[in-house]
Amino acid sequence: MDACEFKRRFLPLNRRLYRVAWSLTHNVQDAEDLVQETYCRLWRKRNNLSSIGNDEAYCVRLLRNFYYDGRRMASSHDVDIGPPDNLPLPATDDVQRDIERDERAQVLHRIIDTLPDRQRDIITRCDLLDEPFADIAADLQMPEGSVRTLLSRARLKLKEQFLNWMNNDNPRDQHPAEKL
Repeated sequence: MDACEFKRRFLPLNRRLYRVAWSLTHNVQDAEDLVQETYCRLWRKRNNLSSIGNDEAYCVRLLRNFYYDGRRMASSHDVDIGPPDNLPLPATDDVQRDIERDERAQVLHRIIDTLPDRQRDIITRCDLLDEPFADIAADLQMPEGSVRTLLSRARLKLKEQFLNWMNNDNPRDQHPAEKL
């Protein structure tokens, strides 16, 4: 496969791969690195990619496998060397903002985990993985309208519980689902 064919087939998948990577890492830099490594692996395998039936599914699977391989490797190493001493420290405001953003993301994920199975599956696939309604409906063997309805209900529950968490005086003290 030449570079033009590679670009035509795989570069349009960049946004989708980034969304999947971000949903796994919850970190912009790690997600970008994961996507970059996925493209590097694809490029190295470019001569064997002509038989792939679904480019998107293959790329997402490759990205996920790379992510889980990295996690397994990291967990098998017992020694934590820590960051180098010469790294510049971020400004305090940036750190506080990052901590708050990460905390909100964790709360949203915990709330999503409390949703009924179908709603959790649909909101994850639609909003985090950006899968089309038709694919989700086909996988779940239900009409697209039902998928849209369940997504709407899931979003409403998510919004309700998140707003309850945000309006609580001590939002860090409780799990978001316990406040309802």
